[in-house]
Order: sequence, then C-alpha cells, then structure tokens
Amino acid sequence: MQKSYYAFLNHTNSDIIKKDNPYPHFKTYAFSSEIGRGYSAIYDVGSYAHICIADHLYYEDFKYTVPSDEGIYLQQYDSIASDKKYPAGRVYTGMQYIQHYTNIKTVQYVIKKETPACIIGLQLNPEYYGAYLKNTFGITEEDFCTKISLLPKENYIPEISFILNQIRKFSGTEASAKLFFKSKVDEISALLLRRTENIQKAEHSVFSADHAAIMQTIEFINKNLHKRLPLETLAKMSCMSPSKFKYVFKAVTGFSLTDYLVNKKMEKACSLLLNTNMYVANIAQSLGYRSTGYFSACFEKYTGMLPNEYRMR
Repeated sequence: MQKSYYAFLNHTNSDIIKKDNPYPHFKTYAFSSEIGRGYSAIYDVGSYAHICIADHLYYEDFKYTVPSDEGIYLQQYDSIASDKKYPAGRVYTGMQYIQHYTNIKTVQYVIKKETPACIIGLQLNPEYYGAYLKNTFGITEEDFCTKISLLPKENYIPEISFILNQIRKFSGTEASAKLFFKSKVDEISALLLRRTENIQKAEHSVFSADHAAIMQTIEFINKNLHKRLPLETLAKMSCMSPSKFKYVFKAVTGFSLTDYLVNKKMEKACSLLLNTNMYVANIAQSLGYRSTGYFSACFEKYTGMLPNEYRMR
C-alpha cells in the first residue's frame, strides 16, 4: 500500500474490516468518530496499480495533508464538495480528474462538511507505464506520459465511468478478480490514450471564463438530471448563445449536450439498479423519463441489457 493511503488511514484512525466487507477482494478500512464516518477500500493490482473506493461523510470541513506517491492518478467524484485547496483545484460531481506526480510531494485536501465524498480512483505506478507497457505493447514511458499530459484537468469519459461501475460491483473468485481488475486497468489506459488522440485531432480552443461557465453548468446538470434541461436554458445560465454553448460544451466534455445527458442518466440508473430496491418505473421517473418503456430502450442501448437483466446479472 502506498504512503498516501497509509497517511489518510492513520489520520482518520481507520481500522480494517474483518466481517461484512462490502468489497470482499479489497482491504477495506472504516472509521467513525467526531470528525465523521466512512470507509476506504483498496485493491493492489500487483505492483502495477492501486484501485481505491471511498465513501465518507464529515461533520466539519475536513483538512488533511498527505505525501503523494509518484504515479498517474485518475479519480471520479460521484459526490463531493470541495474548495480550491483541493490538489486539482475545485472538483465537480460526475467528472474524472487526472494528475501525474513525477516525484513525491505533500498535497493538502479540504473536503466540505455534510456532503458525502464518494470517490473511486485508480493509481498507475511507474512500473506499469515504465516497464509493463513497453515490454507488453511497445509503448514507452515517455510516449505514454507525454500523451497523458495532453488531457485536461477535468474529463468525462463515459466508457471509463462504466468500467469503474463494473469494478464496484465485481464478484468472483480470487483468481478471476486478479484477471478482471488487471484487464480493467489496461482498458482505462487504452481509453485515456484514445482521448488524447481525439484531443490532438480536435485542437479545440476555449477561453478560461467559458470553461469555468461550462463546468458550473455541468455541476447543475449532474444535480438536476430529473428535470427538463433545454439547451436554451443551459446556454443562458452559461451566458452564451445556444450555438456557442453547443460548441464550448463539446470542446470541454467531448460530447454533445444530448449525449452527455443520456450518458449521465444511464450511469445514474446503473447505480440505482445495483444499490437500491427502487422499481424500474420509479428510477425512470427520477431521471425525468415519462415512459418506462422508452427508458428501458435507452438503457438497453447503453448497457446491452434491460434494466431488470442488469440488476439480476
């Protein structure tokens, strides 16, 4: 386990769970004290990578400082409230953040109180991109890291969201877990490389003010998936014309507004199907679908399965 994980677990006085572990293949640590409550589940993919799933709730603004380990970090925030003292600056719910630490340094986190911090992340170790990729695929460390550096701070790659959801819900033997998690690390790396290739082709140019406006609008969208969100309303919120909004939104996210909305709704539907006992009709309604049949058709197109099939798989 990396120093940053040890530092956090020590800071929160987390203890390892020996019974009723929600993630049986992970080492899962829980804490409950005057500062808050929650758990952190960590899986070591050999010496190549680490996967971490965390669900915390703090009763006061939580500040802590940890040493970062050398590596490439990808984190997706399914729920978060932070300020600009966060290493990546302010972070937004529903987005993925990528950082490359080339040496060990100290980073400070500030997580706001009373909003659950639900995070799933992947850390690629130097052995993965410094040896494994070259020996297996002929991809050098310099080439991989240079391409990763092209990625913007905020990303939304729906295929990666889908893979992270698969990781959350995997069940199987220890042998199958080793194969499964290693394959998902390779899949995510491939998707990151593909995104850099798309960025190089597109060469979008977005002013920082427009970028910030879109990020705030994305945060509004992610919190209001149950509402009707017409283009004109969102463009007005962003202080842009509809045509400019469409261009900037796609430049920032890589997706049209329509595709983004569908992907986020389906991602939320997957979570509700796996984590709640809500009826499919109620899930559809909670995501703004008036017709359960239409919702089911959209869901099948997104996952290849009908909602009840996805829940029972």
